[in-house]
Amino acid sequence: MKKLIFAIGLLMTVSATPIFAAEDGEKETINNVSVVPTAKGAAISVSLDEASDKIVKVNIYNAAGKKIYTDRVKGNKSFKRNYNFEKLTAGKYTVELISENGIVKEEINYAVAPRVKSVDANLQQRDKGIYSLTVSSANDVPAYISIYDNRNNLVHTEKMEMGGAFTKDYNLNRIHLSGLRFVVISGNDEVSLRL
Repeated sequence: MKKLIFAIGLLMTVSATPIFAAEDGEKETINNVSVVPTAKGAAISVSLDEASDKIVKVNIYNAAGKKIYTDRVKGNKSFKRNYNFEKLTAGKYTVELISENGIVKEEINYAVAPRVKSVDANLQQRDKGIYSLTVSSANDVPAYISIYDNRNNLVHTEKMEMGGAFTKDYNLNRIHLSGLRFVVISGNDEVSLRL
């Protein structure tokens, strides 16, 4: 069985709240801090140019102010790291960077977009042993149709090119009809149908 991968959408807004302090009372800056969502979805990318030659500490806090993650980056003039938010709940988070040059905090509003199913299928019995399968898809990836008997034995499989939707009749008179199961896989979606 194919492993299904569910893409999780990610919506983030970032607002910088710099907090800087220097030993002599002068304001210093941490230059070129960037906290942005990654293309993969449930992750952020933290990058810092002109970092310290020593340790830069990255802390992530939840909305209640509880530290949920700490990372230490050693001896780099600049760095870029991805942090995965996939297992976190939606809400506000703060990313804090601490170096010898100061502290900067970035607030993140993390929200998981609802997953939209990209394939739908309908199965109807037209006559004894004749089944009509209709498949529609929001994308043009192929659909893989598998038919299983009542003992879960694969009795038919095929690949269908998608052009939005198709309907196909299957003559299954030679197969024991009780317990038939049709499985349609298209992209990351799977639909299992029984009559």
